[in-house]
Amino acid sequence: MIVVSDTSPITNLAAVGQFELLRLLHGEVHIAEGVWDELNAGDERWPGRDEVAAAQWAHRRAVSNRALVVALQRDLDRGEAESIALALELDADLVLLDEREGRRAAQRLGLRVVGVLGLLLEAKAKSLVPAMRPYLDALRESWVLPLRCGLRLCAGACPRAVAVGPGWQYLTHPFAALGHARVAASAVAPPG
Repeated sequence: MIVVSDTSPITNLAAVGQFELLRLLHGEVHIAEGVWDELNAGDERWPGRDEVAAAQWAHRRAVSNRALVVALQRDLDRGEAESIALALELDADLVLLDEREGRRAAQRLGLRVVGVLGLLLEAKAKSLVPAMRPYLDALRESWVLPLRCGLRLCAGACPRAVAVGPGWQYLTHPFAALGHARVAASAVAPPG
């Protein structure tokens, strides 16, 4: 499975100590150079920066289709634009994006999209995390890029996400008010 990640799923998972879920769920992850640059923005070491640098399963790649990146940057930041372009170039099975506009752009281009909540739901379903609540609470309290991330956790969404079990693939309504009715649905789209 070919997976490309934008910055926010990396930083958010790293911030709550769950960066390794990317490897456990998907084996390898590809990131665009623009994502690497965002992980080093402002001479800071954002959560996920050191983890990506050390992970032999996280591969940095330059995007070839610069025209597509420029076109996407009309509405998206560089990391999102390059992640989408890289996903198309690699014919990726999945692109990891949290921001609303990035998700919409990727879906319009036919890409399968999952965000950090979808990753955590998948990890819970595969018994890689014992419970959702600690991670949802940690994300709500310490999101690294809360204003950039189009997905915001509200008190009403957390109990519904925590309560899910075998039927979690049907959980779509709680996120509708957040503009992310497809977060959970896209998180569980059947492989292939």
